[in-house]
Amino acid sequence: MVEALRADARMPGCGLLLAVSACWSVAHGTGAGLAESLRRAVSADREDDEVRTQLAAHLAAPRATARMLAGLPVLGLILGIAMGGDPLAWLLGTPLGFGCLTCGIGLTLLGLLWTSRIAARVEALL
Repeated sequence: MVEALRADARMPGCGLLLAVSACWSVAHGTGAGLAESLRRAVSADREDDEVRTQLAAHLAAPRATARMLAGLPVLGLILGIAMGGDPLAWLLGTPLGFGCLTCGIGLTLLGLLWTSRIAARVEALL
């Protein structure tokens, strides 16, 4: 029974089964009660879920900020066109403009990647 629980614990989302298998093994080997240790394991799993939920809520703001900052250059282009300018002609028609466009896109993508990696590392720590 313990081996089956440990095997099932390797599946995604079944981490609690590893604690259940440990509780079962100790109870079987020593004759100790199973109910209290299972209650504590479930309580610890619920607390972990709460921490993950709170973490996701706290990381939502930096992720949204990064997406908003990535969209600001498009807003700048729209404002430039609305004011009567032709920023697309400059960006696509001149070497300096094309260089600015390329650097801007590259830095924007780098910023989005950086933000997502920071958030992924924080999530991986839990």
